[in-house]
Amino acid sequence: MAALSLRHSQTASEPTIEESRNAAAADIAVFAAARKLATLIYRLLRWGQPYVDEGAAAFENRYRQHRIGRLAATAKELGYQLTAVPA
Repeated sequence: MAALSLRHSQTASEPTIEESRNAAAADIAVFAAARKLATLIYRLLRWGQPYVDEGAAAFENRYRQHRIGRLAATAKELGYQLTAVPA
Protein backbone atom coordinates (compact mmCIF):
# COMPACT_ATOMS: atom_id res chain seq x y z
CA MET A 1 0.00 0.00 0.00
CA ALA A 2 2.85 2.37 0.76
CA ALA A 3 4.37 1.70 -2.67
CA LEU A 4 1.07 2.51 -4.33
CA SER A 5 0.95 5.87 -2.57
CA LEU A 6 4.35 6.84 -4.03
CA ARG A 7 2.77 7.30 -7.46
CA HIS A 8 1.57 10.78 -6.57
CA SER A 9 4.35 11.89 -4.24
CA GLN A 10 6.96 14.52 -5.05
CA THR A 11 9.91 12.52 -3.74
CA ALA A 12 12.94 10.99 -5.39
CA SER A 13 11.12 7.64 -5.47
CA GLU A 14 8.26 8.89 -7.62
CA PRO A 15 10.22 9.18 -10.90
CA THR A 16 11.44 5.63 -10.43
CA ILE A 17 7.85 4.45 -10.42
CA GLU A 18 7.07 6.61 -13.45
CA GLU A 19 9.99 5.11 -15.38
CA SER A 20 9.02 1.58 -14.46
CA ARG A 21 5.36 2.18 -15.22
CA ASN A 22 6.19 3.53 -18.67
CA ALA A 23 8.53 0.67 -19.45
CA ALA A 24 6.59 -2.23 -17.99
CA ALA A 25 3.32 -3.20 -16.38
CA ALA A 26 2.00 -1.28 -13.39
CA ASP A 27 2.41 -4.23 -11.02
CA ILE A 28 6.13 -4.38 -11.78
CA ALA A 29 6.46 -0.67 -10.99
CA VAL A 30 4.71 -1.13 -7.66
CA PHE A 31 6.94 -4.11 -6.86
CA ALA A 32 10.04 -2.03 -7.62
CA ALA A 33 8.79 0.78 -5.37
CA ALA A 34 8.03 -1.69 -2.58
CA ARG A 35 11.54 -3.12 -2.82
CA LYS A 36 13.06 0.36 -2.69
CA LEU A 37 10.99 1.20 0.38
CA ALA A 38 11.95 -2.07 2.05
CA THR A 39 15.63 -1.32 1.43
CA LEU A 40 15.30 2.16 2.94
CA ILE A 41 13.48 0.82 6.00
CA TYR A 42 16.03 -1.98 6.47
CA ARG A 43 18.94 0.48 6.36
CA LEU A 44 17.15 2.70 8.85
CA LEU A 45 16.49 -0.13 11.30
CA ARG A 46 19.75 -2.05 10.83
CA TRP A 47 22.32 0.75 10.76
CA GLY A 48 20.37 3.83 11.73
CA GLN A 49 21.08 5.40 8.36
CA PRO A 50 18.83 8.47 8.10
CA TYR A 51 16.56 8.92 5.11
CA VAL A 52 17.19 12.19 3.34
CA ASP A 53 14.82 12.80 0.46
CA GLU A 54 16.58 14.58 -2.36
CA GLY A 55 13.34 15.38 -4.09
CA ALA A 56 12.22 14.75 -7.64
CA ALA A 57 14.30 17.65 -9.00
CA ALA A 58 17.57 16.07 -7.81
CA PHE A 59 16.57 12.76 -9.39
CA GLU A 60 15.72 14.47 -12.68
CA ASN A 61 19.05 16.30 -12.65
CA ARG A 62 21.01 13.06 -12.11
CA TYR A 63 18.97 11.35 -14.82
CA ARG A 64 19.62 14.24 -17.24
CA GLN A 65 23.38 14.16 -16.56
CA HIS A 66 23.41 10.40 -17.12
CA ARG A 67 21.61 10.79 -20.46
CA ILE A 68 24.02 13.49 -21.58
CA GLY A 69 26.94 11.22 -20.72
CA ARG A 70 25.44 8.33 -22.64
CA LEU A 71 24.74 10.54 -25.66
CA ALA A 72 28.33 11.82 -25.60
CA ALA A 73 29.65 8.27 -25.42
CA THR A 74 27.45 7.19 -28.33
CA ALA A 75 28.51 10.21 -30.37
CA LYS A 76 32.18 9.45 -29.67
CA GLU A 77 31.62 5.85 -30.68
CA LEU A 78 30.21 7.07 -33.99
CA GLY A 79 33.12 9.46 -34.52
CA TYR A 80 31.45 12.70 -33.46
CA GLN A 81 32.19 15.16 -30.70
CA LEU A 82 29.51 17.05 -28.80
CA THR A 83 30.01 20.71 -27.98
CA ALA A 84 27.90 22.94 -25.77
CA VAL A 85 25.84 25.60 -27.49
CA PRO A 86 25.64 28.94 -25.61
CA ALA A 87 22.11 29.66 -24.51
